[in-house]
Amino acid sequence: MPYEQPIVRKILSPDTPNRKVLVALELFDPLSQTLVSSEVIVTANGLGRPIVSYSGRFVWLGEADAWPKEISVQPVGLPFENAVVQPPKPPNLPNATPDQRLVRIVLRPTAAADFSDVTATLGRLFESLTAGAAPVAGATAQLAWFDKSTSAWVPSPEQSGTTSAKGEFAAFLRLQPTIVQEPDMQGRFLKIRVQLTRGNSTRATPDNYAFLPSPNPPGRVVEGALLANDLKLGWTDLQPV
Repeated sequence: MPYEQPIVRKILSPDTPNRKVLVALELFDPLSQTLVSSEVIVTANGLGRPIVSYSGRFVWLGEADAWPKEISVQPVGLPFENAVVQPPKPPNLPNATPDQRLVRIVLRPTAAADFSDVTATLGRLFESLTAGAAPVAGATAQLAWFDKSTSAWVPSPEQSGTTSAKGEFAAFLRLQPTIVQEPDMQGRFLKIRVQLTRGNSTRATPDNYAFLPSPNPPGRVVEGALLANDLKLGWTDLQPV
């Protein structure tokens, strides 16, 4: 499908009360912490092409009871997965507030993304680690870090990636400076685990999983960096959580 650049016009921000704004979409890049407003095809069910505001949001203008049942996002040349949302219709649409008209999607990076300055791992998931085992597609992957203050695992709040048809995945986390917990650090090494979910079942790498070669500490990676080696994980070898 050829890429069509959305129309760019100066309009009111959806933060400003304006009844001409039907719905506004915000695409957030969790790696760069910025909005994405180009190199994506954005469509809304039953609506025409959106306008891109100066604030970087996609905006549809409309009146009466028009409301999209579905909004889809297809990155073009960007390392993010496709996304689809069903935005809830405000109960009183004609008098809906700007916040009720604003839809936000946190994009999910693929393995081709730039993971500079975040703790990240790339890998592949198979049914097992035996030769010829089939890859696992459609599982979600995320990182979790260990909190020393509560002795609990804290999953990354970032959107999880989904394993591809080849079982490929990317997962990352960003420690926030304002967190009140105590990440388990050993020098520059952060204690983490990779969590993968299929349906209602979630499994994770063992606490002593060798992310790095010896003599580096097991169960840990360098905080704020991409793991140099890609992981190869077997579903049957992971631990239920």
